[in-house]
Amino acid sequence: SCTSNPQPDIEDRVRHLEERFVDGFCQVMGKNKKSISQQRYQLAVRLYYRVLEKMLKAEEDRLSRADFSTLLNNDTFHKSLLACAVEVVMAAYASTVPGNATPSSTDTAFPWVLAVFGLQAYNFHKVLESFIRAEPCLPRETIKHIQSIENQILEKIAWKSDSPLFDLLKSTEIPAPSIPVSPGVKEQPKNGGKPVTAAQLYLSPTNGLQATCKMADTAQVIASSSVRQTPPKRSHSLNLFFNKVSRLAYHRLQDLCTLLAIPKDMQLKIWTCLEHCITRKPDLLRDRHLDQVMLCSVYAIHKVISTDTELKFKTIVHMYKSMPHATQEVFKNTLISGNEYDSIIGFYNRVFMQATKNVILQFSPSRSSNPGSLTLSPVPKNIQSPLTASPVYSVPGRKNFYVSPLKSPTFKAPISPSQMTPRTRQLYSFGEGFGSSEKLKSINDTLRAMKRTSPTAVTPKSQKRLRFDQPDQDRRYRGCLRGKQECLKD
Repeated sequence: SCTSNPQPDIEDRVRHLEERFVDGFCQVMGKNKKSISQQRYQLAVRLYYRVLEKMLKAEEDRLSRADFSTLLNNDTFHKSLLACAVEVVMAAYASTVPGNATPSSTDTAFPWVLAVFGLQAYNFHKVLESFIRAEPCLPRETIKHIQSIENQILEKIAWKSDSPLFDLLKSTEIPAPSIPVSPGVKEQPKNGGKPVTAAQLYLSPTNGLQATCKMADTAQVIASSSVRQTPPKRSHSLNLFFNKVSRLAYHRLQDLCTLLAIPKDMQLKIWTCLEHCITRKPDLLRDRHLDQVMLCSVYAIHKVISTDTELKFKTIVHMYKSMPHATQEVFKNTLISGNEYDSIIGFYNRVFMQATKNVILQFSPSRSSNPGSLTLSPVPKNIQSPLTASPVYSVPGRKNFYVSPLKSPTFKAPISPSQMTPRTRQLYSFGEGFGSSEKLKSINDTLRAMKRTSPTAVTPKSQKRLRFDQPDQDRRYRGCLRGKQECLKD
């Protein structure tokens, strides 16, 4: 139903990318791996066509139209979708094939596929959620892998100097400063929490680019006019990207503040500083890591607000290292400028403090007569994402019919003692039942020893009166007999 047939271009693109993928794979894994690379690529192509068909069907149901010529002729969209399919296949082989985690196979880990396909991470990330939404049967491990890929993009890869993100920021309007809100008030999503499709994300920058072109065409008129023209507002995809970065930064900041026992009111002020850096000072993140700005924000705000207790950078870094995503590169190798790198403390003193001094000092008790009236950034709202959503999904063509993974039974066998904590291990009894062979052997040995020491060497008869000459031996003897009888019954 498209005005122009996109099929020839799609097929040519698939063949061209296959050559690039096979060549890149063989360079890393060895020339004798050509057949393996071709097999994996074909699996990825099948997944690519499958997901593409489901995406188009979902768009047709949503928009009640079948002409998607603009989307289907978008080269970046197809490359991103195919790259995601390749990454899913590569991750599946890496996690299931024994001995596959060799030094050469780590070279094909993400973001290797972006270099092979000539993709920018900022453009690639737009397809991730729609990919999972269109293919709900993906294993949970695969979804977690895609989520880790998105986190890598949000925290570092999309902030590289050659990223189209910075060109988009130059040509768009900077968002207005945060409005005063009560502490803990959550920011409401502008789209009502509805899921965003890949078509919306890949086509939304077009309006911004067109507006930029129109401004360039009328540059002479603007130059001769005293009226100042405002740049176009940020596109939907750019706003969504910053929302994701903000949510990731806020959740990590919460975890770090919990480890450092920082009170809630101070957390909100630290978040205000961090959010200001992300939205108003994006150059602080250029060729750097999101966590580097987070660590500096924690130190700066705590140093200004808390005058009675000192929080050292060493303590912050020590707690940060216990977080699951932490890497030494974050606090040991931070860009200063050009090719110069320093520790996180050097970055704080030489770059961060100079860029954020005015924002940080506004939280100083000596500067503000009423600290409670300061403007605080709204807390990002949790939005349901297929990357973190429930694995329950609906079956196409079946109304009100849902499928979910098999739930674990109510009764669970106790885990092995080696997997228990010392406290949990005390609650169980292992190898101590009367029916165990070790216990039977111990009872038999005790009986034989007692028979050898008994004067009559026979089982004593029951007495009508108590005997006080050998009470302990008789008591032990009768106890062993009862234990053996119970053991035989079991």
